[in-house]
Amino acid sequence: MEYARAFVIVSDDRYFPGLQAALGSIHAYYGQEIRVFVVGHGLTAPQVESLKNHPLGSAITLLRTQDFASRPSGCWEAKQLCLSELVASVRTVCLMDADLILLSRVDDIFELAEQGKIISSRDGEGMQFGPEYQVYSPALVGPRQDYINSGFLIFDLRQHWDLVALWSFTARFAGYSPGKGWPFAFPGHGDQGVFNALLALQQKSDFLHALPENTWCNSAGWKEGRKVRVTHQEGNRLSVIHEPGGEQQRVLHSSGPKWWTDEGRTFFASAGDVLRCFDAMRKITEPTMGSNKNLGISSPEERSKPALSVCVAIKNRSKVSVGLESRELFPNCIRSLLSASAGGLKIELVVVDFQSDDWPLEEWFSNLVGDVAHQLITLREPFSRGRGLNVAASAARSDRLLFLDADMLVDNSVLERAYEVVNSGRVWLPICECVKSDGTFDSWGFLGNVACDREVWNAAGQIPEFYSWGGEDNLFADRLQSIKPGIREVSLGFRHQWHPESLRHAYYIRPAQSDFFRIDQQATSPVQQLWRLSAHHPEWQGEIQFFTTGRMGRPGGMFGSFQASAEQLTLHWDSGHSDTFRWDSTVQRYVHDLLDFWLEPFTSLESMDIERLLNRQVEALSLEETPKSFKHLTIPLPDLLSRRDLLPRILVFSSVGDRGIAVNSWLGISSARQDRPFDTAIVYYGNYPTGDWAQGLRARSCYFGRHRGGKIQNLSWLIKQHPTLLEDYDYVFVLDDDLRITPDMIGRVVRTAREFDLPICSPSHDWRGRISWLHMGARGSGRRAAEPPAGVELTNFVEVTCPLFETDALREYLNHFLWCGSELTGWGDDWLMTAACFQESRPFGVLHNITICNPKDRPGPNPQLREIDQLHAVEERLTAWKRVKQRLGGRLPVTEEVRTWLPRPRLRCVNLPRATERRKKITCEWIDGLGFPIKFFPAFDRRELEKGRSFFQYEDSAAINKIGRPLTAGEIACASSHALVIREEMEFTGPEGVIILEDDVTPRWGAVDLFERLKTAAAALPGVEAIACHEALDSWERGESCGEAVRALSPPWGTHITWYSHAGLCRAYESLIKFDQPADWIWREFCSRGAYALLDPPIAQHRGDSTYVGNDFRGMVRPYRE
Repeated sequence: MEYARAFVIVSDDRYFPGLQAALGSIHAYYGQEIRVFVVGHGLTAPQVESLKNHPLGSAITLLRTQDFASRPSGCWEAKQLCLSELVASVRTVCLMDADLILLSRVDDIFELAEQGKIISSRDGEGMQFGPEYQVYSPALVGPRQDYINSGFLIFDLRQHWDLVALWSFTARFAGYSPGKGWPFAFPGHGDQGVFNALLALQQKSDFLHALPENTWCNSAGWKEGRKVRVTHQEGNRLSVIHEPGGEQQRVLHSSGPKWWTDEGRTFFASAGDVLRCFDAMRKITEPTMGSNKNLGISSPEERSKPALSVCVAIKNRSKVSVGLESRELFPNCIRSLLSASAGGLKIELVVVDFQSDDWPLEEWFSNLVGDVAHQLITLREPFSRGRGLNVAASAARSDRLLFLDADMLVDNSVLERAYEVVNSGRVWLPICECVKSDGTFDSWGFLGNVACDREVWNAAGQIPEFYSWGGEDNLFADRLQSIKPGIREVSLGFRHQWHPESLRHAYYIRPAQSDFFRIDQQATSPVQQLWRLSAHHPEWQGEIQFFTTGRMGRPGGMFGSFQASAEQLTLHWDSGHSDTFRWDSTVQRYVHDLLDFWLEPFTSLESMDIERLLNRQVEALSLEETPKSFKHLTIPLPDLLSRRDLLPRILVFSSVGDRGIAVNSWLGISSARQDRPFDTAIVYYGNYPTGDWAQGLRARSCYFGRHRGGKIQNLSWLIKQHPTLLEDYDYVFVLDDDLRITPDMIGRVVRTAREFDLPICSPSHDWRGRISWLHMGARGSGRRAAEPPAGVELTNFVEVTCPLFETDALREYLNHFLWCGSELTGWGDDWLMTAACFQESRPFGVLHNITICNPKDRPGPNPQLREIDQLHAVEERLTAWKRVKQRLGGRLPVTEEVRTWLPRPRLRCVNLPRATERRKKITCEWIDGLGFPIKFFPAFDRRELEKGRSFFQYEDSAAINKIGRPLTAGEIACASSHALVIREEMEFTGPEGVIILEDDVTPRWGAVDLFERLKTAAAALPGVEAIACHEALDSWERGESCGEAVRALSPPWGTHITWYSHAGLCRAYESLIKFDQPADWIWREFCSRGAYALLDPPIAQHRGDSTYVGNDFRGMVRPYRE
């Protein structure tokens, strides 16, 4: 239904008293004759319920900002976005802040708006746009215009749709937005400042109708002598004049302190009948909407409390050593909290410290926190994250609790959203962005941080107090959601800082997840603890636990297998080494053969009858029947492709000057290869060859020389000194000396290049650094924020900053360099690469799964001075390139036009290694027959479940709660396989998507057109994140069709051959790893968002009874609980 006119009011829970008065004033002058939209941004459940009883009755429509297409982080952003949500429902709106009331009908203003006017009151004397406003448009800087107040704003949404659209867009990119509105940071004071700038940008001054300030808004504040006076009251309607002047007061604004606060009551006491007006309108609602207490409106004592208590448990996260550097994880967390809460929510920090000694908190915490409310509590006992968080929550002054890991970064949207969700009576389970060591996106983090109220924290039994890493957050989240509804969602302002993997398990006294496994352990479980020993090692102490599967584990995330007899115990660690102990009956302990390392029972009751324990182990491993309830020892996830398998032979080269300290990030501490998986070559071009810096470079590099020239000139010179050098390597990585890149990143670059068969490639460039070419800029941020931060972009050109060469490509490049380009010192080096090496059949690549930052400034004095400018001036380098181009003439296809394109979607086939016949069939039909470059992925074998091993946690209770029954072994194995391959493909999948197929599908006629059909379908069906390509063997409901595919309203069974977008991969992984439903049931969630489609006609078919799941349900109707 479309409304000709409507009022719109945005409010959070803190402004609810103002909202009551505003709604009362609309009822006083309009009754129920006009539609009123209330935009709720964090209203509490009682407040929302009370709106149903308002005298306006059915004239009120409640809009929740969490249901917006783009969720706002605060009320300013909510105002900007709400009009775009209403543009299809309302023609002309009156947008009111929740601290205003009507004191008259405004029909005359609506009529002006319907004639095309944009109406509001003046706010001050006008506005001059300074140079910072050139981000809107250079033409905006300078002109002066009337400045209006957006607190009371009326205009026609259809006539000024462009203004609505731009105001909505800038909600994400204003200077006050999360992340400071990068990359635009549109200036302006709140939504009002941005609105005025957009008015000027759109040249709408002719449409502007500015009302008198005093009688419509009074934005200048209540100066001495300014007041209002009620001259007449008829029912709920008031006649009010403004003094001095005697004009009719049309709208009343609580500018300055808010009238319902203690400060506001004092402030307005001298302003005539201001409080009488507001109170009169508020009282209209009170008989039906309830008391302040019931509506969650706080008393003065309650208002002194923080809005949110942030609870943290910490042990040594303040200075974490990474190579030669240290990372201030927890101080960074605190800084982000201080920035996020500045001028916004009043928070309290409650930190429980387990005697951290990396940087004692007593030395820095209070000074850094400053005036923000905080408590620092020290516990002198073994580290337990759950124990620390419970102590923090018990001491917290607010009843709204945000449990936060010490290595998180937040912005204001995180705090606002936590506050909003808890106020609405729900539990917030945010999904954070986990970053790599270089700060770029790595994966999504699903557990560890949660927001709830004190009541539900207590009702859930508080957080399990484990003395081993892992599992307490799973249990706590499950308990919370059994009490109150939970919201699990991606929070883009929430980031997990990278740290070494070993840090996760450090400082616990028990093996990873051992306490979690001990919870609710059943006799039927194939994984049971045999016994545990107290370990005393020169470098660590804690428990080693032994399981019926023959596996064991210790603190620090170390696992392995064991062999035991009555006299000897041998531990075989997964890292490759072994420890052997003999039983010493005199001291009743196992003693190491070589080290000062022993194992002993915790009590005399645990002195072991080894033969009995070994017999129990044998019995457990010989179970013939698969138990109905699967409980497993979770084994570590495999490395991603970019970190897996042995590396080829790599040489890393850099031309290094006296300020090239960044090379320390990859050079290591010696020339020995144990410090890094590659060899190094340095050519020094600095001024102090006998100095410590140059001599240190010599000592740490495999090849070293001194030569003064550009980077490629120096590389060419080095190879002349070592003519056979390139014969020893498969890849050469040529790095600028101001780039920080770790050995792990170098390995990932090489493996990615090999995976995509790229002769030359480069990591993408972080937008915080120098970006010379747009296509080199990293996806997922900056001007490419809308693109997925992953995948490879094919191109004819990569910048010379840090190219990786296949050795043959480097030889070809250097041959051309020596022939015609040896005078180049930077300018043109990269285009010469294109001329020498580019082929359409083997293009270059920009890697968006690895990102480096090309710094804008150099370290040391004169940071903007570049050494290359001292070697050759810019003009000389450009002239040299022009000469080289002339020399090339038409003999090489040199063009300075950058071209980029996407690769075809990768194809991955999930196949059990033992299913060789199926692999042969896929090879014959798809690879040899159609020429599809399919790569096989080893499926997870259900036999591993029967042995008690799994990569993921599974609990029957989660599945029963979701679908009404436990998952079968086949369903768990299938979901595990798909989760693993999806996890592996997330870093390699860009906008082109990826195709994942099972090994029982057969191509149909037309399969050769698969790539083109998918490309057409994805473009024609916006929002689709997964497209099934197989024939559906059961019923499904059809929706929108584009000719190539049909959007599904309800899905068929099956995951047989599916195209995923990058967003689809992330969403599917998030759903699958919960292990509360089979793999193909996630399509129901996709269909609910219109994100799932099927190719029509399909290009493949399959046998439904040939799969794990098909065998589980052979001859049965596969059940589902709606």
